[in-house]
Amino acid sequence: MLASFLATLVVAGGAAADFEARDFEFAPAEVRVAPGATVRWTNTGQTVHSVTAFDGLFQSEAQPGGSATFSVPADGVHPFVCAYHDWMKGNLTVDPALSRSSPAPAHRTAAPEAGLFLATAAVALARHRRRAPRSSVTAV
Repeated sequence: MLASFLATLVVAGGAAADFEARDFEFAPAEVRVAPGATVRWTNTGQTVHSVTAFDGLFQSEAQPGGSATFSVPADGVHPFVCAYHDWMKGNLTVDPALSRSSPAPAHRTAAPEAGLFLATAAVALARHRRRAPRSSVTAV
């Protein structure tokens, strides 16, 4: 589940982009596509979810096990949210540079923030372990 926060789906050329809405996250939350691409998302969660752009350029919803498809809007970054769970957020980036690339399979890349996030998590875990009381168990 951590990997979904750290990955970006990049789709070049005319390939379609697929991502998921899980309970309760988008996986991945960052999607980069070429203009004119088709985006399909699948609700693999246990409750209804939506993909709703803050700028109003796209909106769809799906019941558990369902999916929705839309064509990408104008170039730029389009933040989106699940209308039912406002902490579920993501970004759809429409990048014209990707349309000049030859069609290639979708791939995921680590987000630049991944290293900082993992370092912060490691420090927090180390602090927690130092503070956690040690217990001993005696066999009877």
